[in-house]
Amino acid sequence: MIITGKSIPNKGSRSFWLLGLILLPILFLRFFDSTFFQKSENSHKDVVICDAEEVDGEYFVTDGDRFYGAHTRSDKNKNSGDYACRLDADNNYGFTYNIEKPEPGQRYHAEVWSHNKHPVNAYLVAQAEDSDQFYVRSDNPVYRRGDYWQRWSLTFTVPRYATPDLIKVYVYKESGPNEIYFDDLKISKLEQDDLELSGAAFVPQEFAISIDEEGVNKLDQHKQRSISRGLVYHDGTKIPARIWDDNRYKKAKIRHKGDWLDHMSGVPSYRVDMSSEESWQGMQTFSVQEPNTRGFLREWVFYKFLDYADIIRPRYDFIYYKHNDDEKIVFSYEEHFGKNLVEYRARREGPIVKMTEDRIWEVTRRTIEKWKRSLPTIDEKDKAYWTSELRAFKEGKLMKNEKLLKDFNEAQNLLHQYKYQLQPASEIFDLDRMARYLALVDICLAHHAVTWHNQRFYYNPVTALLEPIGFDAYSSDDPQKYAKHIYTEKLYTKGAGHKEPIDWLFFDEEFVRAYFYYLDLYSRPEFIDHFLDDLEEDVVAREEFIRQRHATYKLDREFIRKKAAKIQIGLPAHVNSLQAFRFEKGDETQTIKLSNRHSFPIEVITGESASGEERIIYPQESKSVPVYLQWKVPSGVRSIKYKIPGIDSVYSTTVLDWLAPDDYTRRQSLVAGASIDKLTDILKKGEDGKLTMDKGDVIIDEPVIIPQGTELNILAGTNVLFKNKGCIISYSPVQITGDEEQPVVIQSDNGEAGSFSVIQASERSKIRYAIFKNQNTLREGNWQLTGAVNFYESDVDITKTRFDSNQCEDALNIIRSDFTMTECTFYKTFADAFDSDFCTGTVSNTRFVDIGNDAIDGSGSVLELTGVIIDGTGDKGISAGEQSTIKSEWTEISGCVIGVASKDKSKLHLDHLTLKDCQTGFAAYQKKPEFGPAKIFVKNYKTENVPKLYMIEEGSELVDESIQ
Repeated sequence: MIITGKSIPNKGSRSFWLLGLILLPILFLRFFDSTFFQKSENSHKDVVICDAEEVDGEYFVTDGDRFYGAHTRSDKNKNSGDYACRLDADNNYGFTYNIEKPEPGQRYHAEVWSHNKHPVNAYLVAQAEDSDQFYVRSDNPVYRRGDYWQRWSLTFTVPRYATPDLIKVYVYKESGPNEIYFDDLKISKLEQDDLELSGAAFVPQEFAISIDEEGVNKLDQHKQRSISRGLVYHDGTKIPARIWDDNRYKKAKIRHKGDWLDHMSGVPSYRVDMSSEESWQGMQTFSVQEPNTRGFLREWVFYKFLDYADIIRPRYDFIYYKHNDDEKIVFSYEEHFGKNLVEYRARREGPIVKMTEDRIWEVTRRTIEKWKRSLPTIDEKDKAYWTSELRAFKEGKLMKNEKLLKDFNEAQNLLHQYKYQLQPASEIFDLDRMARYLALVDICLAHHAVTWHNQRFYYNPVTALLEPIGFDAYSSDDPQKYAKHIYTEKLYTKGAGHKEPIDWLFFDEEFVRAYFYYLDLYSRPEFIDHFLDDLEEDVVAREEFIRQRHATYKLDREFIRKKAAKIQIGLPAHVNSLQAFRFEKGDETQTIKLSNRHSFPIEVITGESASGEERIIYPQESKSVPVYLQWKVPSGVRSIKYKIPGIDSVYSTTVLDWLAPDDYTRRQSLVAGASIDKLTDILKKGEDGKLTMDKGDVIIDEPVIIPQGTELNILAGTNVLFKNKGCIISYSPVQITGDEEQPVVIQSDNGEAGSFSVIQASERSKIRYAIFKNQNTLREGNWQLTGAVNFYESDVDITKTRFDSNQCEDALNIIRSDFTMTECTFYKTFADAFDSDFCTGTVSNTRFVDIGNDAIDGSGSVLELTGVIIDGTGDKGISAGEQSTIKSEWTEISGCVIGVASKDKSKLHLDHLTLKDCQTGFAAYQKKPEFGPAKIFVKNYKTENVPKLYMIEEGSELVDESIQ
């Protein structure tokens, strides 16, 4: 008889493709060679849009405006409407719009949407017919959606200098196999505003210098000596010279300038000191040098940013240079440090100070001579810094002026405080200007300026603070070799290599707030685009001038934009910038642990640090172990608000309801702190390497860890008493060999300690005549087991053993092991008596008496039970779960809530079963959704005082095999 629960129940032709293959190259050549710069009748609207929906011949037409490229129309992918422009291997140019007779200085903004699943090199471009006259492009999208569509943006200014007759705005794809779709091109005129950076039109000055034969010979000797030693040679000699200016000769003295030999390549660089009664272009001390020594136009552009931020910097521009009777060439000039420099920047005269760099160049020279390397070690650079002197420029004049000397003494004190970090940044520097300056250094890749021996500071006699002077921002190297990373991100998260002395400012809270405010403000695309666009006319004029000598020179317009974009992407917080974990709860406040995993500092708004001081949490090295700061917040707070210092955007992170990860687990701590060498009073090691526990009374009040490869023997007559945190954890097999007269007794003194665990032993354990009494389970922090006695992946034979009055979830828990259990007794357990998880094993002639929950609980196991007697349980006599198979013969079960239960796709086979005084005899059901119904097969059973014989859930079965 079977008892069950209730059941609820497009194709194109070959000729067309051949024709297409013939026509596509023709269309491409016609477009590129003749039509690309063909003029069309487009008006000067404020906004024009191309949506690709209508065509007229070779043109897309939207609201009467014509855009070349209709042959690229496709309906495969579109951002809006039904069509878009498709560029592929045969079509490189798409949407194209003519701006005819553009107004000089007019600013435009173009944007377009694109779609590509595979890598494609594509651009949004604005250019004149002669690309050398005007060419700008956007290389990367500024916004990405999740459906592969992304938006491109390009802002440009029509040149005021040599304004082109026509500017084309178009989309372009480089040659290659993959395709890209463009849609919804929009070109807008932008309103003019007050950010006007361009000054007078560029008119190159001429610098003509005359040097007599003796002076030329002396300078040539110095040049040859410089080349031979690898560094510019200085011996303090100044050569008389005459400068032709204002239609007359002016007296001057010159010497070679610079340190590296880039100042000797081609035409040498000179430091020029005009006589005290003369000046050139308003300067009395300045340098003339090869433009590449300052990165050509890079330095000039950087200085324009400094002008906007009101940061002092030398005058720097490009000139015609004429030496004696030589032909004039393109050169550059750079103002030196003196009264003229600060007064030109509307400051009162005050000392300009620095840290001397003599030692660094002396060591560099020795390094070149002795080791044929150009750079000294980091250690030598550090020594040069710490032994540097604090000096001023124009010291001779300074010593003769009582006011300037007093100012220098104050300036020296401030520089000394900066060098040794003796005062907060705000007490040393005009902090706001310093923040502006360093933000622009990062955005403009001008890191060359912040190495300590390039730093120059002006002492402002009104504020009595130091102001930075922007100087020597670039060398002839590409700055992206050393400055492409965000300076502070590398400082905070890389944690390797030499750090510049200025780096300590980025851990001064007041400075940090100001710095990140300006870093965000100045790197915004609307600021960068407008700023560079407004410089474009002046840049083009200087490019053309420089090309008279360097025919292919062109300023990379994108290096600052790319760096600014990197800052704008990296600076805002991300989803896990601040990690928060619960730590301690109180009635009114709770302590949480915070860790900054962002690349930049985080200012926490909610609560306060446990020390009551810090508001800003600094990043850590990206690969370092997180450090957690304790933070006090009101009880019940579920989220923490924070922001990047100096920036208004507020973020929030959820406080996780668990502890922060730790460097050690409790198991690791136990194992690391345990040593059997400390247990010689209770354990003896034999020649075979096996451990034997002394007979008699043994007290264990701390964890005993038996390592792998060390068998533990406990002999008859041994009485183990666990106290405090006493327990035994063995990673080797255990042999407990009591006898009937002298069983091994293992017990706890208070029912709170004393777990006995064997974990991943390589050989089989044997337990005979043992008593496990009044024990609890292993609880070490977050590491908790369930059994008073545990065997995990450790086969075991247990014979004539008693489990008595154990106080935890399972008296015996065997997991992923093979076992035998014979003639054992379980008595008065707190919960389950025997729990078998994913095991194979047999239980024979074993008795379970007065069990708090289940007597036998099998999960994922294959068990055979014979002669088992179960007398009184708080729940089930035998429980088979999680696809177990249990066979039971000659079993007596009495005094249980449920006699036998099969659940979750388990099979329970019962033969010669007696059920007595049970509320329910048989139960079969599904408890967990990942399993299925269960089955019970029974024959030769009898019941007495079982009010409800069975409880069978829908889909499960009880099969009475006694009835044929």
